[in-house]
Amino acid sequence: MLHYSHTGCICEGNTMQTILDTILAQTPTILIVLSILLGTIVIARRLRVVSQAGATRMGFPADIAALAGSVVFVVTLLVGASIAFAQGGWGTIASSFMAGLGLGGVVVALAIQDVAKSYTAGIMLLYYRPYQVGDEVTIAAIRGIVTAMRLHVTVVRNQAGMLVHIPSNVINGSAIINYTRSGLRQQTYALTVPRNSAFEGIIDALPRIVQALPLVAAEPHCTAIIADMHGAQVTIHVVAWTAAEHDDDGSCRTAVILAIDAYLGTQASTTRAGSQVSKVD
Repeated sequence: MLHYSHTGCICEGNTMQTILDTILAQTPTILIVLSILLGTIVIARRLRVVSQAGATRMGFPADIAALAGSVVFVVTLLVGASIAFAQGGWGTIASSFMAGLGLGGVVVALAIQDVAKSYTAGIMLLYYRPYQVGDEVTIAAIRGIVTAMRLHVTVVRNQAGMLVHIPSNVINGSAIINYTRSGLRQQTYALTVPRNSAFEGIIDALPRIVQALPLVAAEPHCTAIIADMHGAQVTIHVVAWTAAEHDDDGSCRTAVILAIDAYLGTQASTTRAGSQVSKVD
């Protein structure tokens, strides 16, 4: 005769009942935690918008305003998650969560400290704005036109036409010369003379002559260099600086060309006959 035991079924039923009782008992707590988390997300999004708008109204650049909004958003989420865990009676979990975040933050900070320095320096550059896109500058001994500004890097097109990416932390520790902000413009004049002329003396004399003109700025100093030697001709570039208004109306260009022509008139006939001067655009 067969006998059936109901012990296993009874034990399984008790286990399921215990799980259901536990879930039902924790349901209010779970609902509270979920409500706090959802409310935190809504509040964090709202605070991000408000903080970003506030930073913009205070005159901060758009990049810094967006960064401020993101920081407020993340901090609000972390605080809300900690409160939710604590309200759920999961204080140990909350403490472990925050401790893990702190330890993880230290590890990440050590790993990306150079990047962090660059971004921090970029924030200061975007706030103080020592230059802007389109300005002619010298940064970290690199001279050119600023084509882009980002938090971690500034892009400059140098005089050779190449794009140079300069990290913000390098810029923060170097001197910055902004020629555009000073109201000055660079003018380059091309002088072609015969190769058999005394062009070394011309290179030495022309900067002093052009620098002495009233419309030419005292700083930066005028320079003259050999730009090309081709066949029987030598091309000399004379670089001078003048105020924007004198560049616009052409008065400085006229004065410089006349001064160079007058100087050439004092040279030997072979130099005068084969010389030509023009402004390089």
